[in-house]
Amino acid sequence: YRTGKLHMPSNICLSIFKEELTYWGIDSTLIEPCCYCRTQTKDEKVLNNAKTMEIDEGENQLEDQFSNACLGGLRRQIWDLFEVPESSGCARLVLFISVVFILLSTISMVFSTMSSFSDLHERLGKIEMFCIVWFSFEYLIRLLVHPQKCAFITELMNVIDLLSILPFYIGLAIDVGDRDENGNGNLLGLPGTDMM
Repeated sequence: YRTGKLHMPSNICLSIFKEELTYWGIDSTLIEPCCYCRTQTKDEKVLNNAKTMEIDEGENQLEDQFSNACLGGLRRQIWDLFEVPESSGCARLVLFISVVFILLSTISMVFSTMSSFSDLHERLGKIEMFCIVWFSFEYLIRLLVHPQKCAFITELMNVIDLLSILPFYIGLAIDVGDRDENGNGNLLGLPGTDMM
């Protein structure tokens, strides 16, 4: 700092340097641009390393849980198939299929609310039904292979998944109840879904 400019020597630990700045009450924005960029890059590297370590710890913990579970190796492979797209080509295919079903479901839902597409209501209902069947299958497979069912069920994204498929089954139950009361043999009002 003798020159009136604040630089960070390359041989000093970033955290110690920041502690010194805090101790002396010097704002880190006063660091010269050449060194300021280096401190920001180092901060980002530290944060990325910390995040990577957290992810690795979580993966190792999950790996330990699978290894202790019944049929752990097979369950881990199935889990990776549905949850880790970079694990294999088949996992990427499952991800692609899931994305296609998400897009189909979204498009179907949007079109079903538009009066100009009322003549397609039957087809849109079938598309939505197939999408929900896929989402349900995917959710159930992940639930069945996960080593800790309670942890899986309470995880935020899985709660969202469940909340997105439950309305379909609630509506289905209501329709089946109405069918029994009215004697209507058609499930959800869709052709080809008669219940005997």
